[in-house]
Amino acid sequence: MKRIVISLMTILIVSGLRSQTIQEIRSSSFSVSAYKTFHLIFTNEVKYFSIGDENVAGEKIEAYPNAIRLKSTVPTFEGITNMSVVTADGQYYSYNISFTKDLLESYLIVGKEYQRPPRISVSDSQQTHLIFPEKIIYVDYGTTDVEVVKASGVDNIVAVRAAGNFTHSTNISVVTASEKFYTFDLSYSSQPSHVSFVVDPGANAASRRVALLDNKELNSVQRENLRKEINSRIQSLPKLYKDYAGMRFTITNIFIDKDILFFKFRLTNYSNIDYVPDFVRFYIQDAKKRKKTAIQQIDQKPLFFFDLPERIPAHDSKTFTVALNKFTIPDKKVLIIEVQELGGGRHFKYKLKNAPIIVLDEATAFADPENEHKIQKALKELTAGKTVLMIAHRLSSITNADNIIVIDKGRIMEQGTHHELIDKHGMYSKMWKEYQQSVNWIIGKEASHE
Repeated sequence: MKRIVISLMTILIVSGLRSQTIQEIRSSSFSVSAYKTFHLIFTNEVKYFSIGDENVAGEKIEAYPNAIRLKSTVPTFEGITNMSVVTADGQYYSYNISFTKDLLESYLIVGKEYQRPPRISVSDSQQTHLIFPEKIIYVDYGTTDVEVVKASGVDNIVAVRAAGNFTHSTNISVVTASEKFYTFDLSYSSQPSHVSFVVDPGANAASRRVALLDNKELNSVQRENLRKEINSRIQSLPKLYKDYAGMRFTITNIFIDKDILFFKFRLTNYSNIDYVPDFVRFYIQDAKKRKKTAIQQIDQKPLFFFDLPERIPAHDSKTFTVALNKFTIPDKKVLIIEVQELGGGRHFKYKLKNAPIIVLDEATAFADPENEHKIQKALKELTAGKTVLMIAHRLSSITNADNIIVIDKGRIMEQGTHHELIDKHGMYSKMWKEYQQSVNWIIGKEASHE
């Protein structure tokens, strides 16, 4: 009986081995060059890639994580190597890579047909400008035969110049803020017929401006317009203040515009002595000081100030705004804001923590609809990845919350998302209808008085 059992088990095991199968994955093909950069572009972020041979170098682009930058590391190589890619949606891609000296197809957008890039002539005696419809976030060029720089103080213009006469074709690639990819073939000409180009001219037809000026370098008109816009925004953070020696330091607003973070302050002098600010400083440091360890301070240098007062008279107050490059506060770190008095001892030091749980108590209660939208946009960025408890009577400020809890007389009556509660036709649904009616009534009333 034992022999029969063993024999059967053997048959089962062998049968199992014979049933195993594999499926081949077909590989697509492209070529690389030593004179051009090749870009492989996917619909999702690249999570992993591997290249079979050191003759080809590749790197993931930080500003454009859906793409891989590839180039031959040697003047030429024979045969093919391979490349494997995994994207964020779990897709696996396989490619065969060969070498081509005169590379025509310098990019591949997965799932789309290839279109040959436009050809532009550049010179070493003239500078060529490429004007894009929006802010540039990434620039790459094939060889050092060309010099490529982003125009100073301008967000959407690239300047290109040949470093000298070159006979082979090279290329330049650009990614804009909406993650749109552009690439151009470059050749040398001592006298190019054109040196200025508007790229994708129909994309910004609605705008009268061709150049998008960088807010870090504002001309007088831009600076004044931005100052007026900032000063028109009402106080939205009334509880962030500190009192000391007859003075009050208040953070009245924090908001983000493009890549610039704005802090709006008010200094109130309740004393009989004028207050003269010396400097305003921003820096990030450890939340807790470790024993026998020096505190590392990372300065955040202001880009510019609006309305920084030279003096705050006794029994008076002044508001001003500080603009900084957008930054984040790492865990276990704090942002410290210092305001020093010139020749005096009335110094302020205010700490802002990167709290995992944030409570917003009527954060937009005093804002008009336009400013409420701007505040909500800033809060979305500032609270990303955190737990936010929002207390609000203005229902428009909580419609995007993951969970809304309706409390009446200390009891939880309903909870769910905005759409779930609307569908229940309960207390929240009634409150929302009343809120919508009040908004429409206000708008109609304002229109009748125009």
